[in-house]
Amino acid sequence: MAAKDTLVDAVRAMRGRSIGRGRITGPRSWPIWELPRWVAAFVILVVLTDAVVLAVEASKVSIHLHDLALFAGLLICSAATVELTRRVGENLGFVKDVYAVWELPVAMLLPLAYVPVLTAIRFATRTPELSAPSM
Repeated sequence: MAAKDTLVDAVRAMRGRSIGRGRITGPRSWPIWELPRWVAAFVILVVLTDAVVLAVEASKVSIHLHDLALFAGLLICSAATVELTRRVGENLGFVKDVYAVWELPVAMLLPLAYVPVLTAIRFATRTPELSAPSM
């Protein structure tokens, strides 16, 4: 696929697409390749850099009981935020994106490798909400 002329054209072309089963099959069909080359290269560079930093930090982690207790407390707060925001959003017709508010304390108080674990758990708890059909 050829790169779009501008970033705005590429974003407009990607609107309305969903990553459903069978719709986007392989890496060559990913929408990122429709972005200008410099934008696609920048996104790939950021993702790879993040993966390297995460791998380095994960290799340095030593598990302590205090860290696990603090992580569990912040995880409970994150799960409560997801549930409370979901209920508020159902009543008011919108959901404020405040889920990531608990990732900052995790990043500041715990080793960096804990942050993606919290993020993965948060996305796993939000998945039923996102995939549920709207009435």
